[in-house]
Amino acid sequence: MAKLLTLVVSVCLAATLASAPLRAEEKIADVEQAMKIIARNYRAISKSDDPALLTRDLQTIRSAAQQAQGMIPAKPKGMTEHSEAHKTYLAGLSKLEDQTDQALALLADGKVPEAKKVIGEMKTVRDHYHKELKVKD
Repeated sequence: MAKLLTLVVSVCLAATLASAPLRAEEKIADVEQAMKIIARNYRAISKSDDPALLTRDLQTIRSAAQQAQGMIPAKPKGMTEHSEAHKTYLAGLSKLEDQTDQALALLADGKVPEAKKVIGEMKTVRDHYHKELKVKD
């Protein structure tokens, strides 16, 4: 019985840690990790109407986007700090931050439906920049 209880507690703890949001002090290793965090949290906010969860996950997206701005992605190949592709990459992340801030402001005012509309628009912007940078989802 004690072993079973230990196993259950371990599984619950692992699940909690795996789904824990990114904290502001956490550092992201590379752009790929940042994009995975953004995608995971976007999926969560697109399915939720809970203002607290939306706020938490939007803040996580914002933090990951901010950290990704200081990095150069591996794809597309040949991107350098001063290339047009890098400028496009930064513009996309900036737009994501703007949308995140807009949605957070709406949530702070209790306007969940309006925030959800902005969240829905994030996918369109993502698709645009992924197409422009020739990034496959």
